[in-house]
Amino acid sequence: MEHIITGYDHLLFLFALLLARQKVKDLIGIVTAFTIAHSITLTLGYLQVITLPSLLVEAVIALSICYVAIENLVRKEVKQRWALTFAFGLIHGLGFAGLLSEMTIPKDHLLVSLLSFNLGIEVVQILLVVLIIPVLRLVQQKDFYSVALKVASSFIVVVGAYWAFERLFL
Repeated sequence: MEHIITGYDHLLFLFALLLARQKVKDLIGIVTAFTIAHSITLTLGYLQVITLPSLLVEAVIALSICYVAIENLVRKEVKQRWALTFAFGLIHGLGFAGLLSEMTIPKDHLLVSLLSFNLGIEVVQILLVVLIIPVLRLVQQKDFYSVALKVASSFIVVVGAYWAFERLFL
């Protein structure tokens, strides 16, 4: 739970995904796709079935934030975002695996630890979505929504690009 609350990159990614007008079923699909994808790679990454350099994983996470925000800027309507979210969720799961790998987990508690770590991520993520959606729905009904979407998405692109640069070169 702590990682999501202090994991600004994951929060910004989630916020960027939710910014565009979408149906409730699409929002559920996005959250579900992200959950399934990062659960897969979190487990495989932690078990070292899949290993990628953390520098690469963290940079791609930052670039995924930029991509979603740019999509918000250039597309009038986003469709099938769940598929994109699934693909990026695989990368984000490797980031979660890196964090989990830094913790000491007894082998006899591995399954429970993986499940509880993932459950903590999901609980916070769902709570955030439940809190954000009513506010976004209200803003999406206002005349200034298209300007707010452009400003927020532009800000997200800049932050994501900075993080990608920082992770790759600093």
